[in-house]
Formats: sequence, C-alpha cells, structure tokens
Amino acid sequence: MEIAPGTESTTAESPSPMDEDSYESSLPFAVFDDVTQGSPAAMDGILIGDQLVRFGSVDGGENLLSRLAQEGLTNEGRGLPVIVLRLGGRVYLTVTPKRWSGRGLLGCHVQPL
Repeated sequence: MEIAPGTESTTAESPSPMDEDSYESSLPFAVFDDVTQGSPAAMDGILIGDQLVRFGSVDGGENLLSRLAQEGLTNEGRGLPVIVLRLGGRVYLTVTPKRWSGRGLLGCHVQPL
C-alpha cells in the first residue's frame, strides 16, 4: 500500500473511515463461546461473548466454519484484521493464528448465529 506524504497509515485496530463505513451496517455472524486462557485468541484480545463481524476476509456466508478455519490456516503467523461487536460497540483487533501448547491455531470456538 502506498501512502501519500503527510498521511498516516492505519491498522486493523484503527481502521480508515472507508473501512469503518463499509462494515458499519454489517451484522455479526458468529459468537465466541469459548476462549482458552493463554491462547493466541485470548492474548490478542478476544473475549467470550464477542460477536464476530469480520475475520480476515470472512464476513459471513455459507460454509462459515470451514471458511473461518481455512482463513486461520492460510494466515498462520500473520496478523488478521478482526472486527467484533462487544457491549454494543465495534472493537477492531489484530489476531495472529499460531501454534501454541493447546488445540488449534487460536484456542477459541465460535458458534454461528
């Protein structure tokens, strides 16, 4: 991404206004119903009860659980932009799927809504 002089880059935690607007009306499609203490998901800020609006390139649709798993595998070791709904407000996180001492690459479970 090229940045014009005098402008600042944005991160997943601080989305550009265009990114924020494009997901303003997006509805959550899954909820985190388990997050293991000390897991990559927990360390990156995911909480039980967070409602998932976007996970990398996944923002709902069919074959949801397999697409979420594939997104994590494809991006192992790389930060993924994640948007959750928490206590009525949007929270922008960067989550990094990686190997750890527990199950999976994130150590969490989601339930489709």
